Amino acid sequence: MAAVASGFGAADVNLAAAVRDAFALWAREIAAAAEARGLKPKDAESFASAMLTAIEGAFIVAKAQASTAPHVNASRAMQALAASLRAS
Repeated sequence: MAAVASGFGAADVNLAAAVRDAFALWAREIAAAAEARGLKPKDAESFASAMLTAIEGAFIVAKAQASTAPHVNASRAMQALAASLRAS
């Protein structure tokens, strides 16, 4: 995947690569944990992507709302998603 000239590290290719690598590593670890808990590999990858998005989104919304509720809601959503994927 080619780097996009916006967002993290737009002016610093080393920073952009470091951010991409960090998220890729995190996604692989989450997917591996999801697989170890019974998800199929493709579902585990989808779950990992959704979890990263939920976590990062919850941080932003929690700051904007000065509330921990977005973290609780993201956790509940991820639990529901995991249960749904395990059932399929």
